[in-house]
Parts: sequence; C-alpha cells; structure tokens
Amino acid sequence: MKTLGIDLRILPTDGSLGAGVAHAARELTEVLFLRAGKFDTDLYALTPKGAQTSFSEENTIELEDASGKSLRSALKKHSLDQLFVPGGSIAPFLSIPSIPWVHDLAIFTHPECFSQSTLKRFFTTRAFIRGLRKAPRIFSVSEDTKRSLVQQLGIPEEKIIVTYEGVSVPENIKSLPRILEPDQRFFLSLGTLEPRKNITFAANVFLEAGIEAKYVIAGKTGWGNVVLPQDPRIIRIEGVSEVKKWALLRDADALLLPSLHEGFGRTALEAMAVGTPVVASRVGAIPEVLGEQGILLAPSDSAAWKQALRSVWERKGAFEAERARAKIRANSFDWERVAETILASI
Repeated sequence: MKTLGIDLRILPTDGSLGAGVAHAARELTEVLFLRAGKFDTDLYALTPKGAQTSFSEENTIELEDASGKSLRSALKKHSLDQLFVPGGSIAPFLSIPSIPWVHDLAIFTHPECFSQSTLKRFFTTRAFIRGLRKAPRIFSVSEDTKRSLVQQLGIPEEKIIVTYEGVSVPENIKSLPRILEPDQRFFLSLGTLEPRKNITFAANVFLEAGIEAKYVIAGKTGWGNVVLPQDPRIIRIEGVSEVKKWALLRDADALLLPSLHEGFGRTALEAMAVGTPVVASRVGAIPEVLGEQGILLAPSDSAAWKQALRSVWERKGAFEAERARAKIRANSFDWERVAETILASI
C-alpha cells in the first residue's frame, strides 16, 4: 500500500472555493480520493488552515499556514512515500519525492503580466525549475504546456505525462436561478481580473461592436490595476459562487476568452460543457481544448473580434448543432480519467 500526500497549499485560506488552478486542484483531489483504492494507495490531503475542504478528517493533515516551512514540518511528522503537487510549484528542501501538475509557463513567456519584482521573479523561477528537474516525473495539463517544458526549460520529453483536466457540470444546471433579468442577453468573461486575461481589450471591442447587450466580467480582482471602460453595458461581478458561475455560463450568448496565454483554458471547457459558444484567443492550449469548436482569433485583432461578436449575436438560437458538438467535446475531458492517469503513474 502506497501513501501519497497531496500538497493543497494552492487552496485559498479565506474559506472561498477559489478559481483557476485552485479550483482544478480541489476537483481533481476529490476524484483522486474516490479512485485511490483501485490503485492500492492511501491518500492524505495537506491543507493550510482556513482552506475549505470536504475531505475526511482522518485523511487530512492540517498545515499551520501555506508556507513551505509548514509543509516541511508536516512531512517530518507523517510518513508519506511521495507528494503530488497540483499547484505545480514544488516547495524546496522536501524530504520525499514530489511530483508536480504543471499548468503553464506564463511567468516565463509573459513576465510583464506578473506583479513580482525582477529579483523575486528570478528566485521564484529558479526554485520552480529546480523542483521540476528533481521530480521523478511531471504531469502537464496540456500538450502545449508539455512543449513549453521541453523547449523552454529543457525537461526531457519522456519525463512528462499529459493528463488534461476534467469538468463537472452540476446536475441541477437547468434549475439554477438567472443572475440577470430573464430577457437580458449578455456576453461573459470569467476568472481573476489581471493583465494577461486581456479583458480591457475585449471590453473595448464589445463596446465598439455596438451590440445591444451587456458584457459581464465575473471574478475576483487580481493584481495589475486593470482599468475597465466606464459604461452601463459593462457589468462587473466580483463575488462568483459556483451557482452564479454555472448560471452565467448557461445563459450567456457566448464566453469571451481573450487571454494572452492559457496553459489549459478551463473556462472554455466549462462553457462547452453547457453548450455555450466560445470566442477565444488562438494562443497556448486554448485551440487544443476547443478542437473544432468555438471561434479562435488573434488576441489583438479588434476587427476580427468585433465581427465575431456580431456574428454570434445575430445567430442567437441558430447554434443547436454547434452546442451539441461542444458538449460531446467537453465530455471527453473526464476527471476520472485524469485521476487514474495520475494514480497509475505515481
């Protein structure tokens, strides 16, 4: 029987569920617990104090905080064979083999989109690279991220296993209450508001397109002082619960994902899962996730984006075939398959 720890320091300590990588780490861990018995593995979730989890107490090791020091202290007290790190960045000086789940290398490709000083970024990236090189194997959420690991950091290709991510649509999706007025049409962007999400560009394009709709920008405010146009057609929603998120995805005319880079493109997958059209940047792993679904554009081509928004707007109700294909595509991204790929390889 193997004992595997899961480093969940990526989870927020304010009691919220988190978004992006944190949300994916939580969903994956829940399925790992369900599938671990098949692989003769005992799992233990190492979670920082204040993190919201649903794991059993007997399989949870509470950390004093989210620091590497707290993690190292816990590993000294508990006998574990290996550590899985779904946040992707391995803490230094760990006493057991650690295996990361890498989401992107945006800090290398788009350093201008991160708030760290040059000096801090140097130490952060060096520590990240050391963790990857020391790891017995590496999990990657996409082929795009795998290529980046090989080409930019020189990680041996055979060391990397692509898992992708999964998606879980609530069973009561149809009965969730609307967030906007019943007849209000809108476009939607989801996620933390920060420079590399390129939301200001999308907001300006939406306004210039002259469409009689709203543009909902939902998600917490991150770093970077992103300035949005002041216009009544732009609706900002900061607190986005799971219920709100899925209701917005269900009812939107389209999801807009104008990012400068995405190592996976989770919101695009979630939109496909409910049959909502996606207009997205042709960057990173987004084309890999969407396949032949959605509209892919350069993240700076305002004319193409305006044309795409008008096209989606005018074709409202004419997307039934595309919606069905998108749902089929989304169904191929399965958390059980991801979990079993990881457990079989550790």
